Amino acid sequence: EGESVVSTLRAEPMLILAEAGKMNVAVAIDEGMLGKVKVGQAAEVNVGGKHFKGQIISVGLEPGSAGSGKFSSVNIAADKYAMQIVFDNGNDVLRVGQKASVSLL
Repeated sequence: EGESVVSTLRAEPMLILAEAGKMNVAVAIDEGMLGKVKVGQAAEVNVGGKHFKGQIISVGLEPGSAGSGKFSSVNIAADKYAMQIVFDNGNDVLRVGQKASVSLL
């Protein structure tokens, strides 16, 4: 017994401000990688042939979910976990949506 309430209404942000010089990348990882990654671990991000040092800031708790906030619009496959990495891009101009590859250190 009881009732369920489901809401499909979701407020979209009007504006997102980014910290100058800092970028984030969302990575989909397999379940087998969960024991090999941890928050704070170093990573190298490659964007357009340029390499940047970064670190893992979060690892998803459930598959298929990118969580909330700035990564909520990232599509993560139902059998993958979202991992977020922050890196300092210095004076290099990068754009949201650019493809990146990540190596864990």
